[in-house]
Amino acid sequence: NFSDSIYRYRNTHLGVVENLRGLKISRKRLFIYSQSFVHEITNALKILPIIHTSYFYKSNDVIVDSDGVFWAADSFRALARATPNGPSASYIPESPNSNHVFSIFSGTDLFVSTGGVGSSWNNNNLTQGLYWSDGFDWSHVEYSQLGETRDLTRVLQDPNNKKNVYIASWNGGVLKLVREGDNYQLDEIFNHITTKGILEAVSTNPSDGAYGWVRVKGLGFDSEGNLWMANSQANNALVVKTITEDWF
Repeated sequence: NFSDSIYRYRNTHLGVVENLRGLKISRKRLFIYSQSFVHEITNALKILPIIHTSYFYKSNDVIVDSDGVFWAADSFRALARATPNGPSASYIPESPNSNHVFSIFSGTDLFVSTGGVGSSWNNNNLTQGLYWSDGFDWSHVEYSQLGETRDLTRVLQDPNNKKNVYIASWNGGVLKLVREGDNYQLDEIFNHITTKGILEAVSTNPSDGAYGWVRVKGLGFDSEGNLWMANSQANNALVVKTITEDWF
């Protein structure tokens, strides 16, 4: 395949490296990195295999350090290392196990919502749940623990009770989570039924495919501790849950 290969021609000798990922000069040495391989182009214009490891299968960049250890930024392994004729290893930093981030909220903990809204205002249909960090470790509240609510749009921590977290979603209304032990647990779901129609659904016809879809994208607390919500595709787009648990 000429589109992902590099060739060398000198006099009558032809050399080739297939599945090319890139070229890199590191420590005054010229390397070719390809699928699972690192080759060096020597001053004598020879192509020598240096590294062969599955840890460098999809490398996006490669360097060599002063100890002769090769490091790769790899799409599968994150940060990978290898030595000629030696062991390989990979290092994945502590982080959410998803790059489908729609919003971030920083309070006493850091919260990351996955999912969001598509370009045509439809669902992305992502079911990766909520990620949060206490500044030391990352934890995960799974889709199944969120009442199977997909496409989370916004996360807010209750300013009057930091153990309470509210999550808006695109179709599933608003969720209330409470910190219990080492994770957050689902406490309440606010939708067109539980709020007696204050939060409006796209359709209230049980035979309609959009029945019960409560779409909320924006959340915000005011100075008095009332929670305001932006209810999309509804007659009353702005809804409030007061600090006394009344809905308007």
